[in-house]
Amino acid sequence: MSSGLKLNDPSFQQIEDELALIHVQASQNSLVFTSDIKDLKEKLHSTELKLQAAENKLEATEKELEKARHQLGHHDLSFEMVLDLREIIFSTALRLHSASLHLNTNKFLLYQGAVKPVQAPSSLKGGYAAMDAILILERQHIDWLVPFMRIYGVDASVVKEIAEAGHARILRVLNAVGTYRLAGKLELDEGEKEVFEEMVHMIDFKRMEAASDLSRQFPFKKLAFSMDGME
Repeated sequence: MSSGLKLNDPSFQQIEDELALIHVQASQNSLVFTSDIKDLKEKLHSTELKLQAAENKLEATEKELEKARHQLGHHDLSFEMVLDLREIIFSTALRLHSASLHLNTNKFLLYQGAVKPVQAPSSLKGGYAAMDAILILERQHIDWLVPFMRIYGVDASVVKEIAEAGHARILRVLNAVGTYRLAGKLELDEGEKEVFEEMVHMIDFKRMEAASDLSRQFPFKKLAFSMDGME
């Protein structure tokens, strides 16, 4: 008599069943492992995209800072000193032109007394949307948010985003309009008004590239600015 297992032996069948179960479990584990790898790859790709976006934003911010340093030229002014100067310029404009800007004068008496000419580089006078946005947001001049909108046509936080994204042409138009309005002249020429309002509308809907392209059409009829060098 043979002592080995036969094909029809119950023990042999049990071994086959166990092997089949092990095979099924191994296949399932393989599928789970493959799925986990896919998820990890997707998360890695997403993280890489976020990192690239952060690097791009940092690069744009560095360019804006470098541009600001260039504008300051030989004037040895710290960032806080620049904010101080813009604070005086902006506050003074609100005091002098509160009526044309439809503002309550009593809210803007930060600098009282006789108004004296501000000793500042020409690049810091007039409209400076990006710096004024930083001024209002960092120093929390909450009462200045509405005047900022009336002067530049765009919310301060949005202007900060525009500056960080490096949309120089948009800022050029905002600065020009800001210069005009900080001088107490709220209304633009019809051609300027039409282009400016359309540009602001595009900004409101986050169409920054379209707004940047449209900014080339801003005529600057009344303003002592041009778009030279912005092509």
